[in-house]
Amino acid sequence: MIPRLNFRRAGFPVCVHVFVICLAELKARPDATLVDAICELEFRQAVEEGLAELDRGEGIPIEQVKAKIAAWAGR
Repeated sequence: MIPRLNFRRAGFPVCVHVFVICLAELKARPDATLVDAICELEFRQAVEEGLAELDRGEGIPIEQVKAKIAAWAGR
């Protein structure tokens, strides 16, 4: 499992954060490639941004989300 440490808040440079995630990805999946590690980093960044939005009260009510998905799906 990839560690849930917040290296940025602890004062570590971002490169340490990236390095730890890449190592964890390789340990979890020895056949992982650099592209896999980059995808994991992008996913984690998106999740962190989403959580920060929620913390700032910028969330979207579930009803609006359902309506948007229905519109995208052409329903």
